[in-house]
Amino acid sequence: MSLFKKKRIVTAQPDSHFRDVCRNFVRNRIALAALIVLTAIVLLAVFADVIADYNAVALKQDPKVRLQTASAEHWLGTDNYGRDLFARIIHGARYSLIFGVGCTALSLSIGCVLGATTAYYAHPRHGHGAGLPARGDRSRAGRAGTADPRVHGAGRVRPVHRHRSPVCARPLRHRRGDRADAE
Repeated sequence: MSLFKKKRIVTAQPDSHFRDVCRNFVRNRIALAALIVLTAIVLLAVFADVIADYNAVALKQDPKVRLQTASAEHWLGTDNYGRDLFARIIHGARYSLIFGVGCTALSLSIGCVLGATTAYYAHPRHGHGAGLPARGDRSRAGRAGTADPRVHGAGRVRPVHRHRSPVCARPLRHRRGDRADAE
């Protein structure tokens, strides 16, 4: 215990969520190390043409320098054909990053569309798929607090309406304690 007590300054407004996340991120040394490594990989991939010309270094086959170990000229050595391994790795990282970001964006967009569709076209017997409150007229409610999506102008989209909604919403119903699908 220290001899001096630190004075806490009470502010009128609490810190934002973003500041709280940043403060916790800076305290986590493993996360900082991962951020530094990821930043280095991205910078190497972005500036790969400046660091090593693809045609002159990565594709050029030189049988005289094949299977060399690391040196000042070839930082990671050469392969069976005499091509510089470091140049090939940083140029390959560019394609790996593009592919990774593209796949993530594609899966995010598909997931958002499926989630929104499931929430909107939930089966009336099971309630709304995402646990959203019912809207509008409750006169055709299948159960207490749920409304038939057709009341709100939704058409009968059979693949989503009958098959996808119960499958996607099943974990949400079990978490809430509903056992309507067990009937």
